[in-house]
Amino acid sequence: MITTIVLTGGPCAGKTSVLKALRNHLGREAIFVEEAATSIFKKHPLPTDDWTDGQWFELQQKIAIHQISCEARASWKAQRIGCRLRICDRGLFDGCAYPMGQQAVREQVGTHTTRFGHSRYHLVIHLESQAIAFPERFSRAGNRLRYEKLEQAQRLDHQTRLAWEGHPNWKFLPGTLSISELVHETLALIRTL
Repeated sequence: MITTIVLTGGPCAGKTSVLKALRNHLGREAIFVEEAATSIFKKHPLPTDDWTDGQWFELQQKIAIHQISCEARASWKAQRIGCRLRICDRGLFDGCAYPMGQQAVREQVGTHTTRFGHSRYHLVIHLESQAIAFPERFSRAGNRLRYEKLEQAQRLDHQTRLAWEGHPNWKFLPGTLSISELVHETLALIRTL
């Protein structure tokens, strides 16, 4: 059996830094799944304030399909090399935090999305965005694909929490922790599995 962990949170939460450290710590013990939205945005225009529901739905559908595909490839690779841990940079239900995301996810996995999500992911770790913990530190610098303004990032952190609401193994790490503390706490949570 492959244990699947999702690292999620709002924009500017430290996910990229934590994932980099996890790769160093876990090495070949884990297979890592890239963030689907980041991959899509390399070829797709970034959202703007005037996007229609149709544009949002098209984007969220592409992201959901890509997420499912990336997770399936990671599972196949993990089985091939005997790895039992799959770590996802965001999961399928992160899309539900964005406009038209719930509809796009439902179209891909059916109406029982909550039950499906609870069985798909064994642990969900939410890193709180700097937009909430330290709004003065929030920045779009360093990530050319980050398009959210401060208020949008704060709202997305909250909506991402709601998207995973009810998952029996959802854990929250506050944005007041340093990157090294986030890495330590994340590793501790992973090791409990």
